[in-house]
Amino acid sequence: MRAWVFPRTASLSETGESVGTLVDDGHPAAGDDRPTAEHRAASDRRPPTGSRWRPLILLLLPLAVYLALVALLGDWIMDDAGISYAYARNLAFGHGPVSQPGRPPVEGFSNFLWVVLLAPLFRLHLFDPVVTAKALGALLVLASLVMLQRTLRREFDGWAPALLATTLIAGAPPIVIWTAAGLENSLTMFLAVALYDRLARMPRRWEIYDWVFETIKPTFINTHDFFTYTTALERDPRFTRDYVAVNAYRDEYVQSAYGSAVHSGDYVRKDVLRGPRDLRALQEGYQASPAPDPPLRRWRARLPRWLGGPGEVRPEELMTAGLGLRYSVRNPNGAASLFRRALEAAPRHYGATYQLATALDAAGRADEARPVWERVQQMALAAGNVGVSSAAGERLGGEYRPGADDSMRAGLVALYTLRDPQRAIEQFRLVLAENPGHYGATYQLAAALDAGGRRTEAVPLWEKVLGMATGYDDRRTADAARARLQQGGR
Repeated sequence: MRAWVFPRTASLSETGESVGTLVDDGHPAAGDDRPTAEHRAASDRRPPTGSRWRPLILLLLPLAVYLALVALLGDWIMDDAGISYAYARNLAFGHGPVSQPGRPPVEGFSNFLWVVLLAPLFRLHLFDPVVTAKALGALLVLASLVMLQRTLRREFDGWAPALLATTLIAGAPPIVIWTAAGLENSLTMFLAVALYDRLARMPRRWEIYDWVFETIKPTFINTHDFFTYTTALERDPRFTRDYVAVNAYRDEYVQSAYGSAVHSGDYVRKDVLRGPRDLRALQEGYQASPAPDPPLRRWRARLPRWLGGPGEVRPEELMTAGLGLRYSVRNPNGAASLFRRALEAAPRHYGATYQLATALDAAGRADEARPVWERVQQMALAAGNVGVSSAAGERLGGEYRPGADDSMRAGLVALYTLRDPQRAIEQFRLVLAENPGHYGATYQLAAALDAGGRRTEAVPLWEKVLGMATGYDDRRTADAARARLQQGGR
């Protein structure tokens, strides 16, 4: 398969030059040494001078745009990338797919291929949390642009559409930000472009449902918002034949934005269920998945109604955005703010009250959560919801102790966002009380003690951090711990 498709050059006959007299088989008459038809065809397939460099030249523009915008981000990466780094490092050094050595294996990451891709780099001591992740992301974006230009050149028979499309993609803020964030988005982009190239080559190229329902057969399908609208799985009878809803609802966002009455939600393949009891168990344990893309919603919220904006934001929209921050982005403080706004518009909103209570607990703000839980209990009793009222009563019955993950997030927010080292110290100590060998909590507690002016108290923790970092071959953290220990308690 050729990597590049070059434009056809003009043949001798097209330039008006004489090609001699040909006999019936297409060869020149005897004694005529001018080019045969086969020679001319071979000549036609050869690119003209300079055209062999055209693919490289046309790739440089979108690549330059992408790299220039990535440079503006500096050494920024998304903090969630650390989850993948931890699993990849532990996998590389024989601890298995765990967040901390010695912990039970739990799939706490959502990007298996990315973790597998990073693990060898840790093992070869080639990993830097900023440089390596950004370089790998840039390489995958470059490969995506190469593949996309080739595909579009073949589809539209010209370089202009390919150049325009790849330049716009390379300069799009979501592409630049998320592929340089240290997450799996660059790999996802590469795989998506590879899928597009594959579909473009298929005779029935856009029969994507054949590929989904007959080849991949995913166990679960999750659709929300724009994805629901673009895939429109309900249009294919195989979807209702093969899948049953764990939770489904008429998507008001798709209805208001696109005028399409479709359903979003979570669906499971019928053939993996042993019977109605399995489906009921899934539905009882279901926690509503958030609608993604709160940035898109915030942008649209700024538009006036005559430009398609929603005008005044409704409580339901605030709830949807809040659930996205709470369960997808893992930002309980931001979610709590949105749930409070929903309650300002609808003070008796049952769901907003409950979600505000859980978000405050997850953010480590148990004192603020208590009166909210009291309101939840009153509402649940009035509604006859025994399960929620019992849960609220249990929460109010004694000292609330959040889980280690909630305490860790609350500590990080307190230390780096609220600039409150004392609250951060309390949260990190809760984590270490549950798991004394927690690497991240040990490091962050030492940093919080330093930030709170308790540097002498931090010294033994820095010694522990140094031992852990040496064992994990985390040279950057080990160097930082050594430099800090040289200062002693000063």
